Amino acid sequence: MNTRTRLSRSGRALAARAAIGLCILSAAAHVPPGHASRNVDGLPPTVQITCPAPSPLVVFVALPTFRVHWEGHDPDAPGAGLPAQYKFILLGPSSEFPVSLALANPDSLRRYYVQHPLGPWAGWDSTGSDNPSAEFTNLAPNEQYLFAVIALDESGNYSQPFSLSTNLLRFTVSLAGHEGPVLTLTGPGLDYRYPSGGYCPCPSAEVPVEIEERRSTTFGWFAEAFTTCDSERVAWYRWALDIEDVTDQTPRVDEQTDLRHWSAPSGATTATLPPFLLSHPPTPEVHRFYVEAQDRIGFRSLGIIRITVVPSTNRPPECRAATADPPSLWPPDHGYVGVRIGGVSDPDGDPVAIRITRVTQDEPISGRGQGRAATTCADAIIDPDGSLKLRAERGEGGNGRVYTVWFTASDGQGGTCAGSAQVCVPHDQRHVACVDDGRTFDSLGPCDGRHQEEAQSLSLGIVSDPATGRGVATLEYSLSVASEVLVAVYDVTGRRVMTVANEFQAAGLHRTTWNRAGLAQGMYFVRLRTPTVNVTRPLLILR
Repeated sequence: MNTRTRLSRSGRALAARAAIGLCILSAAAHVPPGHASRNVDGLPPTVQITCPAPSPLVVFVALPTFRVHWEGHDPDAPGAGLPAQYKFILLGPSSEFPVSLALANPDSLRRYYVQHPLGPWAGWDSTGSDNPSAEFTNLAPNEQYLFAVIALDESGNYSQPFSLSTNLLRFTVSLAGHEGPVLTLTGPGLDYRYPSGGYCPCPSAEVPVEIEERRSTTFGWFAEAFTTCDSERVAWYRWALDIEDVTDQTPRVDEQTDLRHWSAPSGATTATLPPFLLSHPPTPEVHRFYVEAQDRIGFRSLGIIRITVVPSTNRPPECRAATADPPSLWPPDHGYVGVRIGGVSDPDGDPVAIRITRVTQDEPISGRGQGRAATTCADAIIDPDGSLKLRAERGEGGNGRVYTVWFTASDGQGGTCAGSAQVCVPHDQRHVACVDDGRTFDSLGPCDGRHQEEAQSLSLGIVSDPATGRGVATLEYSLSVASEVLVAVYDVTGRRVMTVANEFQAAGLHRTTWNRAGLAQGMYFVRLRTPTVNVTRPLLILR
């Protein structure tokens, strides 16, 4: 059933309507008492208007588009106890039954329609128990209206009495004070709610925000229409970037690229703008992002974001969480396996390019190839496209091979970082962890049989420090060049049990103290690692 009630049911003049009202009272006075409610199978249902709340003392002021909500109950109905249906009517300036008469004697409205010549409740609209609301549009301003609703059960029993406190709502229509939806704009560093609705393409309506160049930006919005009893009263939104005339209704040629015209009206509440690019030398530039919201009545509000594009402050990628994929190679069949670096991120969301710079291992690059028919040098290959392959190989009598893959990462904006990740070739499947012996051989070669271990450019000393207590040790080491440094303690299984330092350090002599009290008695290894060299020293802790 259409809930948009037609108000014009008669063209009677006011004098004729008054005469009809007298006839209504006369006829209604002779309605048999038992016929009015038809209470033939128990208690009748009840109904109560819930929003807006009815009152015999207060006249509610509504907008031309208006919705009424109610709730009903049937004490004889099974389950949820809801009535079988509702019937409702809106009386207005041209209604068959005068509003003034219904206000003076609410029960006269019931008596008239229950004995209507065309049948009970003729002219009333119906709705099911699952939709206890009705919407009315195009109501005339400055006119008086009366809304009435009843609940009926399966036998036709209906709710009564009629009352301005329960099932009757008196209201007038006015646009006074209505300025349109109230917009809220959101985005990077932006969360602004306009104090009121309104439409002003002027500087006072602009909300300033700064956006860095070369960054895609997403703006969001929503609006509150403040029509009583409805939380979603916005009909549509649309947006534009740098539109020259907000009254220009020319449709977009392409929704994705023609941003200088209004988008198609829709319920969308976000838009992502492509990156802005500044000229060089960079100087700030200004753009304006416009959002329109229209409510169900037709009132519009305008929001404006004034975007100042500024030079970007780039943050470099983060390499410290880098991992190798796969982290281990098995079986050790001397074949090559592709390995990639993951876990590198960029705080600005820039795409990161990774370049393998070198590969080292803790075993010499000697041995035989597949089928033991050829030498296995080199143990790592960096292909022309930058991809890496490592040989699945380890010494027969060792504790597993540890490859260290060194790399740099670039975000394309001038930011870089350097890091490393390890790959293990375990000795066997019972001992899946590898122990890094601290020796450093170049996995890429040369393959001339020399396989010389890299010259040590670092020295590491472990010095007890009685001044700081029995459980404290001092590590001394020197760096020939400034670099990222990791100093950590490992147990005999190769498990890291303590990190002493993990940071970028300048060249020169360094001394750091650390507390050994948390380590159990036994043999440990202190390892100092930089992008070029590893140094490992044993440490025996006795209690």
